Amino acid sequence: MFDNPKVFISYSHIDNDYEQKVISFANRLRKEGIDASVDLYEDSPSEGWQCWMENQIANADYVVIINCKSYYDKFYKNQGKGISWEVKIIYQFLYDLGGTIQNLFRCSLMKMMSSIFLHH
Repeated sequence: MFDNPKVFISYSHIDNDYEQKVISFANRLRKEGIDASVDLYEDSPSEGWQCWMENQIANADYVVIINCKSYYDKFYKNQGKGISWEVKIIYQFLYDLGGTIQNLFRCSLMKMMSSIFLHH
């Protein structure tokens, strides 16, 4: 398939401990040869966060959504600007490209409801 697939990780900012788990996951992917990207690697992109997110999603071979109650609430209850923006971009790519969502695993350790892998 891909020698070094590009992956964008979308998640909800909850607290520092949770963000450390997300960055550890991204680092683990990188150690396995996957070009993982997550906002935690960025300070402040020159193009702005909205354009950065859209570019990351557009250039990714896969999008990993670390879906938890916070992620769900921020999107569906309109409690988070970043996630609302990201999910709308992801939905549009799914629609445009006829992509699919696959539920890969459940992880109670990280208090996630599910992890979703999106390939477009």
